Amino acid sequence: MIENNLLAEDKKDPSYHQETFNMFALVRIQAGKGGNRDQIKNDIRAIEEVLTARPLEPHEGGVQKEFDTYALSTLKLRVKLPAGVRRDALAKQIVDLIDDMDGLTVRMHTSEPAHEIREEEEIQKKYKRGHARKKKRLIGKGGNRDTGGGKGHTRPSMKRSKSSPRGFGGLEEKVKIKIRPTSAKLITSFEVQPILNPEIWWEGDQMRPEVRHRLEEIAEEFIEKLDLPNADIKDIILTGSLANYNWSDYSDLDVHIVVDFKDIAEDEGLVKKYFDAARGNWNRNHNIKVKGYEVELYVQDDDEKHTSTGVYSILNDTWELKPSREELRIDKVNIFKKARHLMREIDKVVKHYNRGEYSEATDLGSRIKGKIKRMRRSGLETAGIHSAENLAFKALRRSGYMGKLLDTVGNAYDAQKSLAEQE
Repeated sequence: MIENNLLAEDKKDPSYHQETFNMFALVRIQAGKGGNRDQIKNDIRAIEEVLTARPLEPHEGGVQKEFDTYALSTLKLRVKLPAGVRRDALAKQIVDLIDDMDGLTVRMHTSEPAHEIREEEEIQKKYKRGHARKKKRLIGKGGNRDTGGGKGHTRPSMKRSKSSPRGFGGLEEKVKIKIRPTSAKLITSFEVQPILNPEIWWEGDQMRPEVRHRLEEIAEEFIEKLDLPNADIKDIILTGSLANYNWSDYSDLDVHIVVDFKDIAEDEGLVKKYFDAARGNWNRNHNIKVKGYEVELYVQDDDEKHTSTGVYSILNDTWELKPSREELRIDKVNIFKKARHLMREIDKVVKHYNRGEYSEATDLGSRIKGKIKRMRRSGLETAGIHSAENLAFKALRRSGYMGKLLDTVGNAYDAQKSLAEQE
């Protein structure tokens, strides 16, 4: 049994109640995949928060079994718990990362030291279901029927004893993984903060003068270099997470330059495309940071509606729309459900590319890009920047999956065209 031994072991470890915990996972290893046991341990130890990983032997309460097409192995992991992250959320994240490894599937897991995890094969479940009925039939015969045998004996229990083989007793754990983020840091990046970012704001809600002057200078220089007639700046605003309570290490300074597109040309759609291309080039070619946060420029028509719940006028040094922490609700469960589905799809694009299936990678990748774009637009239109759809997009970007998708689709297209030219 894992129970007493592991609980005692955890109590001996002074770091257990501080910032680490034990986690146990029953892993199914497909034959011919996943490498040998040492390679599997090394792969799991490479997960950021996992400090150690080792098989839990049968005498310790673990399972180590070999079958024709797969093996079962109980692993004990020592896991570092970052501040502000729940143990169960981090355990689920680690399960997801193991599931992503080639040939590995987590059948059951627990992060509670006194829990024993077990594996039931279908044949064991079948016998377990019919046990009470068969026992009742057998002991209901003979002179001592309905008793345990002999005068004075009471009717025995219909249940299997605790010493029964695995699958017929003990604690069984069923795990339904709802959130599957890619890192503990990514989980906490969607937490609602108690205050506005103190690097940007002072005295609670006033922008720091040095920040305001620098952002104003950057925006004005951008417009001046475009050398457009009648491109008068109506306002310069800060929006996004750094103008709200959901800022994190991933945040950018989202600076919007407000102009009247009609002053530039009659075709406002063409003007928007021009500004989008210009600011895209600027953002790619510059890495300007203010207080450690990268500056992202966007040119906005003065008729464009705000989707943010926090908008600060840099030119007027005042709030146009002041955020409210009480009204900010982040649905992290829904965010990661949406993001996780798209991550799996992006992984399929990468697999196509790695197999040399460039056309399939390009087609699937393009469809996913369109799907993400539509998802984000729908979320912004219906619930604003804090919608699960928009934040799922941010989760993809923060985890590196958006970059992976764009790079893979671009590389697949180049490889596809190169092959066509060679043919």
